[in-house]
Amino acid sequence: MIRCEMQLLSAWASIIGLARFGRQIFPLVIAVGMGLLLPGSSGLAEERLPQVRVSNIRKVFDNGQHNAFTDLIRFADKYYLTFRSCPDGHMVHPTSSIRVLSSADGLSWDQVAEFQIEKRDTRDPHFLIFRDRLFVYTGTWFSGDTTLPRNQYDLNLHLGYAVWTADGRSWSDPIPLEGTFGHYIWRAATHGDRAYLCGRRKKDFAVGPKADAVVQSVMLESEDGLIWRTRATFQEVQGDEVAFRFDDEGGLLAVGRRGRETAELIRGAPPMSGGNAMILAVTSAARCSRRGTRGRSSEAE
Repeated sequence: MIRCEMQLLSAWASIIGLARFGRQIFPLVIAVGMGLLLPGSSGLAEERLPQVRVSNIRKVFDNGQHNAFTDLIRFADKYYLTFRSCPDGHMVHPTSSIRVLSSADGLSWDQVAEFQIEKRDTRDPHFLIFRDRLFVYTGTWFSGDTTLPRNQYDLNLHLGYAVWTADGRSWSDPIPLEGTFGHYIWRAATHGDRAYLCGRRKKDFAVGPKADAVVQSVMLESEDGLIWRTRATFQEVQGDEVAFRFDDEGGLLAVGRRGRETAELIRGAPPMSGGNAMILAVTSAARCSRRGTRGRSSEAE
């Protein structure tokens, strides 16, 4: 069993999400990340680790609200930053919105898009470049007219939405994603001519007390980025946020969170063959101990 700090996986998962910031960054990140986590490679990782120094930190946006859950990407020669903004704070509020900023140089930023979903809390926006379009995906809790009490959170009422642009200037209206009702969508990736999306859901969309529900994390597949179907299962129980990438042959590398429990590093064989949904074939998994580091609560994240 491989043991490491929970913070390491959390940071590495964030780096995976930023891989497209520079298209050549991702192979290096994977090499470093795997070197840190796989047995017998710690010495090699130390030799190859790049020396990184943070030279400055710049504030790119401040409206006095709760701004969090960022994603970053490069598209059509510009950088794009997205995040959730909410005047009422972190939890589930229908006042939240998704904002998108753009920059040519990473120094000066302008807002190019913002959207809200009526009676829904928008959260965890993620980018995907697919079919020459830049998509922003967001999971949304049904909140009604006001703040949703924690004891009323229900994954079965979740629905994914997207906006997209072909040029970075003109954006679509928010579009509900067919096939995502009852799924808390999260990060996406592409392989070949298909898009793939992580979604958490109750097993069999069970109705009943939250504590009794078995939550799965599944991989959804789409030909157009808007209509989705189940392709594979990441986690059969304790399903949570999964950041994943494909290699050229369709092999999968993923970091799977499990709430306050230990996270997983997952490798999988290509999941695209066959016509029916399947459980992802995991060839290796690493559980990392927290050793005093508390994970974040996943209830509203």
